[in-house]
Amino acid sequence: MGINYNPILYLGRVFESEEDALAFYQKYSKLSEDQLKDIEVGGFGEWVCWHPTPSFTRTSYYTDNCDYILGFNLKPSIHTPELFPAAVSKEILKWKEMFGDEPYNIIHAVCVS
Repeated sequence: MGINYNPILYLGRVFESEEDALAFYQKYSKLSEDQLKDIEVGGFGEWVCWHPTPSFTRTSYYTDNCDYILGFNLKPSIHTPELFPAAVSKEILKWKEMFGDEPYNIIHAVCVS
C-alpha cells in the first residue's frame, strides 16, 4: 500500500471545510431531518456519495487540512476531447439548475489518498 496521487477535474466550488460545503448546499437544497441525521452520523462527504448529484471530493484523505470540492466531475469527459466542450456545457446547466447564479470554477487539482 502506498500513497496515490489522482488528478481532479471538477466544475464547482472549493471550500475550506466539509461544513462550509454543507452550508452552501443547504442554501439551495432542503434536507429532511433524516438526511441531516445521516449527514451528522457519516459526514456530508459520505452522504453525497449516495446522492450523486452533485459530487463531492477532497484533495487529501490523509489530513483535514485540505480543500473540499463540491460540483460535477469532468474527468470522465476528457477521454473524448471532441465531446469535452459539450460535457462542460451540460455540467454548467446542472450547476445553474441547482445553485442558480452562484459562481463556479473549473477546478484542477490532485487528490492524495
